[in-house]
Amino acid sequence: MASWSPMRSTVIAITIFLAILLGFSNSGSAQFLESISQSNPLMGRTASAIPASIDAAAVNPAQVAAMRNSEAQLSWGFSSYEYLLRYPRFETHSESKSGLDAFPLPGVVWKPAPKWGINGLAIPIRVGKDIEARRLPIVLLGQEQYVDMVGTGALKGLVVVNVGYAFSPMLNFGLGLEYTGVEAGLAIKASNEGNQLTAFKIDTSNLIVKTGWVGRVARGITLGFSTGLLKLTTIKTVVDSSLSAPANPSDDDTDSQVTEVLNPIRVGASFQVLPKFLFAVDLEYERTNKNQSGFSTVDLKNKPRDVSDTLSVYTGMEFKMRPSLRLLGGFFYEPASVGPGSSDPNGKTGFGFLDLATALGEPPSQPQWMAGGGVRYFFGTWERLRNIGTDAEKKVIEPRMVIDAGFLYGETSIGVDQSGEQPGAYLVRRYKIPLRFAYRF
Repeated sequence: MASWSPMRSTVIAITIFLAILLGFSNSGSAQFLESISQSNPLMGRTASAIPASIDAAAVNPAQVAAMRNSEAQLSWGFSSYEYLLRYPRFETHSESKSGLDAFPLPGVVWKPAPKWGINGLAIPIRVGKDIEARRLPIVLLGQEQYVDMVGTGALKGLVVVNVGYAFSPMLNFGLGLEYTGVEAGLAIKASNEGNQLTAFKIDTSNLIVKTGWVGRVARGITLGFSTGLLKLTTIKTVVDSSLSAPANPSDDDTDSQVTEVLNPIRVGASFQVLPKFLFAVDLEYERTNKNQSGFSTVDLKNKPRDVSDTLSVYTGMEFKMRPSLRLLGGFFYEPASVGPGSSDPNGKTGFGFLDLATALGEPPSQPQWMAGGGVRYFFGTWERLRNIGTDAEKKVIEPRMVIDAGFLYGETSIGVDQSGEQPGAYLVRRYKIPLRFAYRF
């Protein structure tokens, strides 16, 4: 459940932040940041070493230096998804949604000099969002029932800046800085009586400093690397429950601050296998804080969280049909960092009600796989001066505009786990027709 990415819109930020809003964990915060840092899905979200683009720079900041031109883009498209959600002894809940994206999403990279590249995004104002979901199945203190969830949340602020410098074709270097702040309040009420069972408040902030490198190391071979140099996550949660009375009222309140270095680590390579065929692959390893906690709706307590490290795989290809036309294809798989947990009173809290509730608002993004393909068409020409090293330049004629279009299908699913904290299952099927228009200047 996503997205880092240069010039993403306020609508995307608000939509994706629901994943962190209902996650109530450090991993939820990471998923929010990850969701706004996605590269082109038609190339399998490969980004480390593919031909430089605005989307690739969202993951590897060195790509802003590797780009030849300043470039602006708009991404839009049609999306359709359907949910199936089930608990044992509960009826299956299903929901579907389809339509055009709210409006085109902008992106831009500015090249003030041939060796420099800059992009960024700032949302300095508070943007609120109402949340409402009805008749959700849940297990509260061992009892199965339906509840309603209502509340409000807000994206308090978002800042993303990437700067890159090209020392040589073999050494393009980049630095990035990101900050996000999210706050929310959520109440859970019994569907029939309307009595409030429990309420949550959360305030989360993330500060990330990242770096990256990309370079051509041999004829037809490009390598890339990116990582988070420093990540500082602060989370404060307050729980007010009418169903439990802890010995110490502060037991349901948590404050945590986690500092991580060199996380995640992403490496990639692209190979010009044939003159007309390029293949790319990325691997991303992300460590997960094993000391984090989460709120369990089984016994209404904060408990250790069932989490693990993950390894994601991204693959993409580009085939040159003719000078103005490329065929694109890709596949990626992203595992989930949150496990099932245990319904044992002394067990860990895992993938449970709060995570399943996310699937009823905006679909969760992990674990997921997606595959698809499309076309890339170049048109329009312009004459420009290209730097060829040692301060020399030559006149070249290049395409000025680019259009990407294609079709994608993917699934996100969690199977039934009878011994898990909340033994539920869900399946999300996604269909997308992405469109992208880029203009070079």
